[in-house]
Amino acid sequence: MTLSSTILIVDDTPAIHTMISALLRDEPYQLEHAYSGEEALVKAQDLAPDLILLDIMMPDIDGFEVCRRLRGASGVAEVPIIMLTALSDRASRLQGLAAGADDFVSKPFDQTELRIRIKTITRLDRYRRLLAERARFDRLVELAPDGVLIVAGDGRIRLANPAIVRLLGLEDEQTALGRRFVDFVSNSQRDRWLSFFARAEQAVGDSDIVESLLQRANGEQSPVEITAGAFEWDGKSVVQMLVRDITGRKLTEEALQKRNLELRRLAARLAEAQELERQNLARELHDLVGQNLTAINLNLNIIDQSLYKDFPSAVRNRLSDSLQLIEETTRQVRTVMSELRPPMLDDFGLLPTLRWQLEQFSDRTGIAIRLEGDEPTPRLPRNVELTQYRICQEALTNAAKHSNASEVSVALSTTDQVSHLTVEDNGRGFDPQEQTNAANDGHWGLLTMQDRARSVGGVVTVVSAPGLGTRIVSEVPLG
Repeated sequence: MTLSSTILIVDDTPAIHTMISALLRDEPYQLEHAYSGEEALVKAQDLAPDLILLDIMMPDIDGFEVCRRLRGASGVAEVPIIMLTALSDRASRLQGLAAGADDFVSKPFDQTELRIRIKTITRLDRYRRLLAERARFDRLVELAPDGVLIVAGDGRIRLANPAIVRLLGLEDEQTALGRRFVDFVSNSQRDRWLSFFARAEQAVGDSDIVESLLQRANGEQSPVEITAGAFEWDGKSVVQMLVRDITGRKLTEEALQKRNLELRRLAARLAEAQELERQNLARELHDLVGQNLTAINLNLNIIDQSLYKDFPSAVRNRLSDSLQLIEETTRQVRTVMSELRPPMLDDFGLLPTLRWQLEQFSDRTGIAIRLEGDEPTPRLPRNVELTQYRICQEALTNAAKHSNASEVSVALSTTDQVSHLTVEDNGRGFDPQEQTNAANDGHWGLLTMQDRARSVGGVVTVVSAPGLGTRIVSEVPLG
């Protein structure tokens, strides 16, 4: 592809503009025009052209002054300037050179000479710019904190900056040049990189990000993240690689994974402690409160049967009310005991227990319920059943307290060694993003469910929006 150079023509005579435009019509130039010195100064700053053809004799500011100002202006001081002049004396040329002109072309023009001079100067200026860009590139590469490599299609290193030299444990940049890059990577990734280098010519513009292990000169290995992309360099297809040492990140990730594992273990122990406490509380209710209620009920029945038929009716009514209250309290205690430690879960499994739980929930709240799913065969592990039961229990409690729903549906399924529990209501819904701070807004239920799931390696997902109900999905691995 031919690069187009921008040429700014500065002359107060329109005919000169027309003549030069016709002369360069078939050349790959973008021509811009200024008809005074002031206009030339403004357009030069706006366009940053590759070449300025500058007339000397202009009415407002002559070409010498325009040239001096351009040489002192930021961004255009290096732009080549060819002065167009009808002056042929030596003093005028010296004055133009002193002002900063690069060349002169005398009027009337020799068209061939002018075309050749323009081509030569624009080509030289392009080389100058390329060299300046290359120098900036080399400086950036040298100072880059990450490693920079350029690898040819044969897989050999053509450029290496100080950062990659230090990372590889080499003496200097020259030690790296000509070495095969794959000699510094783990065996499992060598074929991948050889293939990438081999197809660099067809992969220009493609890029990839890979985590790898670099083999240092002393045999040590360092985890790195490599961003590699193919491009043209000195006329050849090569691969540029940005290599970042991620040792610190890996240590942080390992520490975070260890901490998460510890938190999971603590959450599991907390859940076990809670279940044990629930079991102890249920036993105490059964052994103490339950037996005492039974004894009170028995005593009241004996008293009722021992009263004379003509005993005052007010006393008999109070006694009857007390018996009914004892029976209701006994039922409530049994319900609480079942919720604390549902015996059905141990005896019959998760699905029947969920059915009983939903029936109790509907009787208590008046909310319609629907249950879908089949009992897994074989049965789920005990900790999975207990986790899903408690999450469903918490989700139902949230629905009753906050959703204002008229219907709740529960679905249970098992796929790919994962137990899926979905609890969905048609209530008012909410924005999950606004419930992230449970301690401040009083909504501990979501946090409790998430902790429950995490304790066994699972996850709870909440999908909700104001006015659109809420869906809670608990996914717990079986292993």
